[in-house]
Amino acid sequence: MARKTAAGREFESSVPAGLHWLFSPDDPYFLKSAVIHDTLLEEGYRVAFADSQWFEAALSEHAPALRTWAAYGAMRARRFWKWALHIPA
Repeated sequence: MARKTAAGREFESSVPAGLHWLFSPDDPYFLKSAVIHDTLLEEGYRVAFADSQWFEAALSEHAPALRTWAAYGAMRARRFWKWALHIPA
């Protein structure tokens, strides 16, 4: 579900459907991360940099460390497998 910033910018906190029991797309710990990540990608930054900034933003919001590491690890692992299997991003 798309959300809006105070300035009216739309963004998404993407969570694969099979992981909604563990990570909610509406989790306030990760909303700042989502908007930063999406903005960086739209501005043409590299995916690895945008992912690292997602991680840093989550920590700046005092997100639980284990959940943050798990989400970041899953994000990077998914990108690796898509790359390894030649699946478009």
